[in-house]
Amino acid sequence: MTDINTFIAAGKQIRAMRLLANLTQAELAARLEVSRLTIIEMEAGGNVGLHIFLKALDSLGGKIVLPIEAGEPMIKIRATKKINAANYPQLNLVMWDRSVKAIQESDAFYLYEKNKRFLDVGKMDTKELALLTRLTKKYGKGLML
Repeated sequence: MTDINTFIAAGKQIRAMRLLANLTQAELAARLEVSRLTIIEMEAGGNVGLHIFLKALDSLGGKIVLPIEAGEPMIKIRATKKINAANYPQLNLVMWDRSVKAIQESDAFYLYEKNKRFLDVGKMDTKELALLTRLTKKYGKGLML
């Protein structure tokens, strides 16, 4: 088992597993239904989304072991309020590849942040701008990276 404590180390591990499986980046990308650039970004330790990383790990026969000490309480994760992305044009645009439009607020912030370069804040209506501002304060602590 390999301890991985950084995104770069995780990317290097995925790369090593891919090479061990004798796959090219393009072949792994095809398996995961993502672009080769996404694989390059993941192997470099970039932000590709946990779901893609986990999909790659599963595809390559890997697994994640979470070390929880005996008697240690499980962390409770609060579900956040769901929003309908179809009501927010810019958010809806960055969700072009998803059939389900009702998403958690935290996921909406993640999508706004990840796709920031594609957003046209000047074209946002007041409702969507208010949502983005609220999500940035709540989940980004006032900052969108």
